[in-house]
Amino acid sequence: MASPTRRADYATDFYSWSLEQARLVRQGRWADLDRDNVAEEIESLVRGQFDKLESAIRQVLIESAAKEMELDEATFPENCVYWFDEIMTRQLVL
Repeated sequence: MASPTRRADYATDFYSWSLEQARLVRQGRWADLDRDNVAEEIESLVRGQFDKLESAIRQVLIESAAKEMELDEATFPENCVYWFDEIMTRQLVL
């Protein structure tokens, strides 16, 4: 009698669990997948990528605003308020 195959545990050995899930996907063994945890990891990956994109866009906006802002003494305070408002408005949109 063959002993049952020991499965990697998501909570205690994420690395082995990940490799096992990848192997199961490649083999088309859909019924053997840890579907709930695989779905959670995919969602987490997407959220992380979205957060990185949002951060990059925010940084571009801030750098663009800073580049546009003139730093001459006469208009500096007015420009700061204007660009601060612009940055805050764009952050709300993002």
